[in-house]
Amino acid sequence: MAQKNIKIKKVDADNTSKGLAGAKFKFYNTSVGKWLNSRGVANQTEAKAYQFTTNANGNIAITGATWGQYQTKETKAPAGYKISKESTTFTISDTNRDVTVKVE
Repeated sequence: MAQKNIKIKKVDADNTSKGLAGAKFKFYNTSVGKWLNSRGVANQTEAKAYQFTTNANGNIAITGATWGQYQTKETKAPAGYKISKESTTFTISDTNRDVTVKVE
């Protein structure tokens, strides 16, 4: 089975070219009912789910995730911003292996 990749970019809602560092996210695979661990494997409860942190450019990259439908959950906003209460949903599959999502 081919590797699948998830790329998330946290951006300022008023300036979507501005990436935001320090946001933390958890990822829920709704297809299997589990949260991702640090290696991108959906096998955790929410309490044990890994919190991925955006880098200086506002990016998170997860390699080797399993297929399925995912939802994002922001758990910590960057300094000066509020946590987004909206969840972003996306799907990765054999025909959609590399997914890039912008989160405002």
